[in-house]
Amino acid sequence: MQAESLEILDKASVAPAQARAIVRAIEIELVGAPKALATKNDLGVLRADLRIDAAGLRVEIVKQGSDLRAEIYGATRQMYMALLVHAAALLVSLFFLVLLLR
Repeated sequence: MQAESLEILDKASVAPAQARAIVRAIEIELVGAPKALATKNDLGVLRADLRIDAAGLRVEIVKQGSDLRAEIYGATRQMYMALLVHAAALLVSLFFLVLLLR
């Protein structure tokens, strides 16, 4: 314990037992502080982890994008085929209608 800390508390009319308890509690907090605070190294590790996660997300987005493109291509192809079938059915119907009206 620092004698100066006890003197300051003594001048503030704090009982000696309470003064010692206060100084001891502050010392305990100061000893545990490095465990609670992040260091530059901790921040560097976190930054590296974030970069790795961001790169992984980019890869996943590209993969999802290519899958989505394939689905859109398939759906577009089906739509055009359905349109072609409907157009053919309409032409056949018109052909038979013209034959019946003659």
